[in-house]
Amino acid sequence: MEKACCFIKERLLINPNNKIDEIHINVSVIQCMQPDMSEQILSIIDKYQVPPEMIYLEVTEQATMSATLLMREHMKKLGERGIRFALDDYGTGNSNCSYLIDFSFQKVKFDRFMMQAYFEKEDAKVILQNEIGTLKKLGISVVVEGIETREQVEEMEKQQVDYIQGYYYAKPMPGTEFLEYLEKWYKEHVHGKRIPTEVLTLG
Repeated sequence: MEKACCFIKERLLINPNNKIDEIHINVSVIQCMQPDMSEQILSIIDKYQVPPEMIYLEVTEQATMSATLLMREHMKKLGERGIRFALDDYGTGNSNCSYLIDFSFQKVKFDRFMMQAYFEKEDAKVILQNEIGTLKKLGISVVVEGIETREQVEEMEKQQVDYIQGYYYAKPMPGTEFLEYLEKWYKEHVHGKRIPTEVLTLG
């Protein structure tokens, strides 16, 4: 969290041409089980004067199940300040749409193993299409990971997912290198328009 907020202040907030609207930060199971996690996070974003609405905290199902009541309290307290939450590795455990409503996630991420099944097994494809459709109707943004080909991108665009992530666009890279890559990409594809990005995740 400290590293991410420092990066935001020193590399993003001072740049008038910054086109990054949100940054995802991974939160571990151990962190979620700490009673003062909310206070620690709020203290850090206040220290670096980071707009809370820029922050998405990524947690796994295991994190929420390990400290259910405490996690609800953290999400309520941080949500009141504008921080949002994404459920990582959706579909790999017991999570379902009612679970998402209960925890008030604004975004879910299907990991690369789920997407691999989507493109290899017809029954998995049908199930995931239904899941994606339900999430969209609930107003929950959908992220798909592990996308590596143009054909896969086109299929996900057809399913109207909100964010596509994977080696088709880029491999993981340091923050500074990513900013250079993003600037080049915008010049080639977006021509100065400002859109949110889901590429940069710090953990």
